[in-house]
Amino acid sequence: MKLLIFSDFHFRGINPRSRIDNYYQSCLQKFEEILSLSKKCDSIISVGDFLDSPVVANTIVDDLLDRIDANKKDFYVLFGNHELQNYNLDASKATSLAHMIRRSKYVKHLEELEDKNIYIKGYDCSFENEYKLKEEGLVHNSEKKSISFIHQFVTIKPFIQSVAHVVAKDIKTNYDIIWNSHYHTQFDEVINGCRFINIGSTGRSSINEQHYPQVAIIDTDALELEKIKLKSAKKVEEIFDLEKYQELKENEKSIDNFIASLNSATWQASDLNSQIEIIGKEQKVDKQIIDYIKNKIKEIK
Repeated sequence: MKLLIFSDFHFRGINPRSRIDNYYQSCLQKFEEILSLSKKCDSIISVGDFLDSPVVANTIVDDLLDRIDANKKDFYVLFGNHELQNYNLDASKATSLAHMIRRSKYVKHLEELEDKNIYIKGYDCSFENEYKLKEEGLVHNSEKKSISFIHQFVTIKPFIQSVAHVVAKDIKTNYDIIWNSHYHTQFDEVINGCRFINIGSTGRSSINEQHYPQVAIIDTDALELEKIKLKSAKKVEEIFDLEKYQELKENEKSIDNFIASLNSATWQASDLNSQIEIIGKEQKVDKQIIDYIKNKIKEIK
């Protein structure tokens, strides 16, 4: 069995703030290429967040279903966090993705797939799953080769502590492959005998997502994997304002440095804003950054 796999498309009709092209049309071009690549495959798998919100415009649903139905290949989907109502599958029956499953004979919820050689299980996004992954792991009872597809925040290295996530090495599993999505960073590593794969976001809705979009085709008989860069994907400079990105990074660095200087300062003035002005002048901090900090303090108050 050959499967074509992609993740995190985030179809939406309105341009993300960071995109300077027509995001929706760019996504459609990539999707049409994916469907064309799937001609040599048995099925397609979306590992969650095919859509950017629980309910999208009917015109988007129709555009996608017209193409899926014309392709005549089974199109398996996981529910990602963006497609769920309240992070709850039972509460998500009125969502656009649920409608697509009801409406098309080709769109199917990925729960379990199995043939003589492979066992496949899908795990939809869930509010508590990061904690369950760490506490319970991912374990199956099949004696066949096995792949799990999950839409949860799994990383190779520890992430920000305040953000719920689980590090791959902490997952107890007997799966041969754990295919990850939700976290938009690409990785492919074998850890404790299990191969953890994330091919990254197909849509690239954030300016931080400067990887090249790709899909993967896996032969489940031998667990052989081919990664394919999408020819229709535009170059980074064609979809993002890179000068603005650099300016944003420099501002973030200046703000971090300024906050660090505030944390180490000995406070003498009773007026917080006055003290910030004084330290800002001593540190030769740009006035825009000082005003930004003062406005944030005002919002908190």
